[in-house]
Parts: sequence; structure tokens; C-alpha cells
Amino acid sequence: MTITGVQGTIVRTGREPGIVCHEVVYDSGQTLDAHAHASAFVAFAMNGRYRESASGLQLDCLPRSVVFHPPAEEHSIAVGDAPLRCFIVEVDASEIRRRYDASAPAMLLKVDGGPMAAVLTNLYGEFRHSDACSSLAIQGLILQLLAGLSRTDYSDGERVREPWVDRVTEILRDQFLADLSLEEIAAEVGAWPARVSAVFRRV
Repeated sequence: MTITGVQGTIVRTGREPGIVCHEVVYDSGQTLDAHAHASAFVAFAMNGRYRESASGLQLDCLPRSVVFHPPAEEHSIAVGDAPLRCFIVEVDASEIRRRYDASAPAMLLKVDGGPMAAVLTNLYGEFRHSDACSSLAIQGLILQLLAGLSRTDYSDGERVREPWVDRVTEILRDQFLADLSLEEIAAEVGAWPARVSAVFRRV
């Protein structure tokens, strides 16, 4: 797996404590091979559409789609027949926890429109047209975004459930007498050990 930064053409970037925001443009028909990001991030599609492959799932993303990726989530992207413009918000989990006593969800999430899209629209507005109060506004909106995503994490109607969760359950049920390690289970289902631990506890 390749760990990489934001790909595409970065139009502008802004930074706040524990947060990096990018406006990114991708060419029509562009594809991004399987890769992962070191930090958790949220992608908000503003114009264009794309199909994303992640956690064994195919996600069709339209304008106002919001996709949250935990750290080291491998994914690939195929942009549609028009240029794609996204607002990307990277989150440093340790800094967010230290500074705000907040945390990001542990699993892949996708939401189309609704309150999360509204928060990201407001966040993009502060990012795009900053003034003396924008830093405070951005930090407040990030906390609102994390709270909303964490609530979505518990909502079966909007949560993207990793297909390997049931397989972990089967392994534990069938081999409960064996001396299994987290690393062995993670290798069996093709996911990172820390991810398996966090997601399995949450689900």
C-alpha cells in the first residue's frame, strides 16, 4: 500500500491547529490508483462526480457527497466525465485529541447532502474568504463536523460497514480456543490491526 498526500491539482491550502484544508481539482476521466493517507480526512465533492473503491465497496459520489476516511484507509478513485472539485479536510487525530479532547470516527463513512454537507459548505466559505474571525470559526466548524460524523458512525442507515467485520466474528467464533493474535486476524481479513481493533469494538 502506498501512503501519499493529497493528489490532483491543489488550488489553495489553509492550516489551523490539527487541521489542513485543501481545495483540489481533478481532471475529467482521471484515475488515482490504490493509495492511502497518513491522516484521517474528509472529502467533500463540490462539482463533478467520481466513483471510489474502498474497504471492498464501490461508492458513487455526487456533488454534496461527504466521505470520511480513517488513517491508512486504502482507496482508489475514478473521476467522471467532467472535472471534479473537492474540498479536502485532513485531521491530525492526536492534535485534535490533545487540543479539543475530540476524536474522529474509526470507520469509513459516506453521507450524501444533509447537515454534514451544510457544515462543510460553511467551512469552505470560511476557508475561501477568511477574515480576522475565520480561524475561530473554522475550529468551531471542525468540532461540529467531527461530532456529526461520530453520530453518523452510530447510525446504521448512513454507516458504511466494512465487509470484513462479519468475517472477524466468524474467525473468533470458529477458533475461540486458538491463541489468535490481532495481527493474524487482521492479515486474514486484509486490514490494518489497529483498524480491526477500533472498528470491531465500535460495531
